[in-house]
Amino acid sequence: MIVERSASIETPHSSNATRNACRLCAPLGAVWAYRGIANCVPLLHGGQGCATYIRRYLIGHFREPVDVAASNFSEQTAIHGGAERLATSLHNLAAQYNPSVIGVASTCLAETIGEDLPFLVRRTLGRWKGDGPPPATITASTPSYAGDHASGYRAAVRAIVEQLGGDRPGSDHRIGLFPPMVSPADLRSLAASVRAYHCEPITVPDPSEAFDGGAWADLETLTAGGTEVRDIAAIGSACGLVGFTNPAPEPAPQDLLHERYNTPSVTLPLPVGLTACDQWHSALETFSGTSMPRAIEAERARLLDAYRDGHKYVAGRRAALYGETELILPLARLLWEIGMVPAICATGGDAKGLRRELDSLAPAGAEQIQVLSESDFMDLDAGIDAYGVDMLIGHSRAYHLAQARHLPQVRIGFPVHDRMGAARIRMCDYAGTLELFERIANACIERAQDGNSVGYLTM
Repeated sequence: MIVERSASIETPHSSNATRNACRLCAPLGAVWAYRGIANCVPLLHGGQGCATYIRRYLIGHFREPVDVAASNFSEQTAIHGGAERLATSLHNLAAQYNPSVIGVASTCLAETIGEDLPFLVRRTLGRWKGDGPPPATITASTPSYAGDHASGYRAAVRAIVEQLGGDRPGSDHRIGLFPPMVSPADLRSLAASVRAYHCEPITVPDPSEAFDGGAWADLETLTAGGTEVRDIAAIGSACGLVGFTNPAPEPAPQDLLHERYNTPSVTLPLPVGLTACDQWHSALETFSGTSMPRAIEAERARLLDAYRDGHKYVAGRRAALYGETELILPLARLLWEIGMVPAICATGGDAKGLRRELDSLAPAGAEQIQVLSESDFMDLDAGIDAYGVDMLIGHSRAYHLAQARHLPQVRIGFPVHDRMGAARIRMCDYAGTLELFERIANACIERAQDGNSVGYLTM
């Protein structure tokens, strides 16, 4: 009998308490998604502290103004319910901002006391007392005890598609995209690739301009950009839908639309790395009926050339990856592709989906990797001792760990609070992969250079 060897070993959280968790709260992900809808204001049904916490993280990462409303629970609200405060909040937002959409997300306290968010919103709209008609609303359940920021984002995107999506007549040269929480620069790269095949993207959501816009001449209550509601309403009539790896058991947005409208759809790995980018462009060729443009062929050739040039620096190096599953998976796939070892993969959430995907992606004969489930940075620190790594790849919250261990840190993902340009960090498509590969290779060179007393100037 042949016993198949698993590519990964899951290590549960090692303590009864979590210190400096590798995760953020679920409503943050919902706010991220809602900011990608044109003229949408996010509203948290819960305490003011939740909105302040989320604004602090988003503003620190993107260095852009971010408004997040809250229904402002009090002690009395926590006992008797927040229906009245929610109704007041919806009316105030409609009057002050005149939004096209209000995206409502629940918080831990609202879910704990059993608030029925969809019912409360419907009742408020049925008794609307505003000067004009009520704005469209989206409701999503996002308690943090049931997930992390990535799961909150996924819940909000599903809510957007279920509550706004349709099959109204639209151009058959549109392609619907459902990206995870990637940078505005990556969103622009994905959209540019779609346009290179003479199609128009409908990106759900698209906060690229809201989170990486230009300077304002005057105060803007609603930031520019975002996907128009009319485009979301027509997404079912697109010539194709592209979603990316879904580690959750819930159906992905593209699957919901395919089932509802029979729209052609495909689920791909996030296009990070040569193989994943090839799959992405193959899908675009299929949906558009167009061959790969020469400009994109040139980007692919440059990436291959960089792989050849940098292989001697990265081959055999070991890295610790940390963050949400949607970030770890493409990074692990890239490391395997360039000859590195993703020795540790740490997530603050449930690692079941992560481990399943890693086992399916691992090349034959790959070293067994350690998956840290529901982890914090103390777990990651212990993992570095046990399994040894040459660098850390993830967001900036591992800075003190990198400093203490004298390890280079490649910053990517969310949040990056200690460097400029987080909104413009790319990893998607051939050009984005090239940028990330060179950052990783240079981190390997830096470690070799700084650790050698000779101080080589040529590597």
